[in-house]
Amino acid sequence: MDKESISYLESRFSSLFTLIRLEGGRNNQVYKLEHNHKTYIIKKYFFHEKDPRDRLFHERAFYNYANEIGLDTVATLVDSFPKTRIGIYSYLEGRKPNESDVTKESIQQFIQFFQLINGKKHLAKDVPLAVDAALCINDYFSFIERRLDNLLKIEVLEDIDAGMISFLEKEIIPFYKETKDYALKKKNAFFSLKRDDLCLSPSDFGFHNVVIHQKKLRFFDFEYAGFDDPVNLLSNFFCQPKISVPYEYFSMMAEGILEDETLALERFKLVYPLCRIKWSLLVLNLFLEVDGNRRNFARAVEDKVGQLALAQRIL
Repeated sequence: MDKESISYLESRFSSLFTLIRLEGGRNNQVYKLEHNHKTYIIKKYFFHEKDPRDRLFHERAFYNYANEIGLDTVATLVDSFPKTRIGIYSYLEGRKPNESDVTKESIQQFIQFFQLINGKKHLAKDVPLAVDAALCINDYFSFIERRLDNLLKIEVLEDIDAGMISFLEKEIIPFYKETKDYALKKKNAFFSLKRDDLCLSPSDFGFHNVVIHQKKLRFFDFEYAGFDDPVNLLSNFFCQPKISVPYEYFSMMAEGILEDETLALERFKLVYPLCRIKWSLLVLNLFLEVDGNRRNFARAVEDKVGQLALAQRIL
């Protein structure tokens, strides 16, 4: 951690504390701080001139709202220091989940969490749109095409780089063209959602961002959170590759999340294949210079061979 951030923590806690770097973060640096018999999580957010998004702003906005409505399944935002992109949160006790924790009871807790944060969403006036919010079909097209363009431009330095390009050209691009052509032939493809149509979305929603304490899920990581199409949230929930959720729980999640279920499910048929493509591209972030820098900043343990294989499985 840089000297200015350390100086801030020293002034904030005003006495001796211990600071331990935690592993496992993919985008940011995460530390456990112990002070006066209390434990906190310190999050140092990534920043790069080519990736200038204010991650602290998004996460702080969501936590402020969640704390305001009294959610007891998230941490408390204790303080923040935007100058050095530091957030201080209460520590969530719990263990990391595994595939055996994907049960009807745990899925119901995801639904309950979603319903609680949306029950008073009119109070979330300071929460912005989700980072990857998609309010129309063109938002999906733009995201995919922008990612494809960036990945196709990488400098090929290793055989694995050439293998990734081949995967894009032979599998991703043909499937994307087929999916896009199919979507544009459908009458319901040209939807355009308004603010009232949106839900408050945690965005990166899944078992990879919870801990379990006394059989109760506790949720974290809201740096992508904001208002979004609930269909996008539902699609991403079943696409994310870490501790994937079987489709036997789809009807349960759809019923718990979608208000106008019939209309939304028609939209889901268009959106879900595009989200599969999107996630295939997202796990290839390591091939991009800026995203590679972010992984190094967070000390994430990933390799190109593994990520390419993962992208192929997702597709």
